Amino acid sequence: LTWYEDATNQADDVLRNRIRHQVLPDLQRENPALLAHVQSYADQLQQLLTIGHERVGQLLNQVLIDATTGRLSVFLTLTDTQQAALLTAWFKQRGLAVTNAYVKMAQQLLTNSVKPQGEVDLHSGIKLIKRYQTFSLLEATKLAENPQSDRRIVLIFNQWVQFTPQMALKLSHRRFESEQSATEMALALQPDDFPLTVRQARSHDQIRLTSGGHKTVRRILIDHKLTVEERQHQWVVTTASGEVLWLIGIQRSARPASLGERNYELQLRYS
Repeated sequence: LTWYEDATNQADDVLRNRIRHQVLPDLQRENPALLAHVQSYADQLQQLLTIGHERVGQLLNQVLIDATTGRLSVFLTLTDTQQAALLTAWFKQRGLAVTNAYVKMAQQLLTNSVKPQGEVDLHSGIKLIKRYQTFSLLEATKLAENPQSDRRIVLIFNQWVQFTPQMALKLSHRRFESEQSATEMALALQPDDFPLTVRQARSHDQIRLTSGGHKTVRRILIDHKLTVEERQHQWVVTTASGEVLWLIGIQRSARPASLGERNYELQLRYS
């Protein structure tokens, strides 16, 4: 190739040319070894960056469960600088053009011990999701809340009733006294309690406590550390009047079977 001098190389209205023609000559007059020192500094900086990238890669392997999910407990053992470097590298791996401001917001969310769950909107419709012991990068469209179904399924006495592909319930008379397991609920029912139905849980539903008070389903699910997504797929058994008898698989209402009353039993079956 024949070397060619472009006329614009001499034009000082371009920043790179002003640095080459004006700034560097002045600096070299002060220090003739300037360019050698700059090259040495650049070499050292490149070495440090290489070591830094290798260390961040090691931290990513320790923290991440897979490409989109990380372990919060491990992340919290890192220094502030390591956390910021890890988030920056992770976001870049996922193709996100995020700024330091986004990295700072993400770091604040993950290190907030008061808030076990939360979200941060990042670039291009991606959200950073914190859920108790994990954090994930997910598309916002995948997080849209599913509208809760108003579908009610009536329990038929002495028959298994399938209400999800994985779960079925049966209502029957309680024939003998025994300690109920996690998949059973013994209770006393009156004629006006029927029919019993199964439906999806709602956050404002309440469970009766042994103390005589009530606790909302939302609070119960938070106490059990269920994620926002998991809370959308919980089911309850209710009476005809809407009283919640059982947050299925999690907590029963304080409405025990007793002597002298017609006692019943709810059985849960997983398939």
